[in-house]
Amino acid sequence: MILSILLIFFCIRLVSLKISINHSKQLKADGAVEYGVKNSKFLAITHVLIYVLAGVEAFINKDTFSFANGIGLVILIFAYIM
Repeated sequence: MILSILLIFFCIRLVSLKISINHSKQLKADGAVEYGVKNSKFLAITHVLIYVLAGVEAFINKDTFSFANGIGLVILIFAYIM
């Protein structure tokens, strides 16, 4: 169950990343200047790695859904809604 939830939110994150990339391209086409290109790429890679490694950890440890996971899920859903 944890891996399924993680996969769903990973896919949602990839969609939001695609939207962000499209917005960035549009802003640049309109004359915007991007600062911190390396930092932005590092943050994107780090974010993807967090999801991947969380999945690996859940798979290796055979974690089950707990109360703490539920609290984290509620916070994550709230963050995506906001």
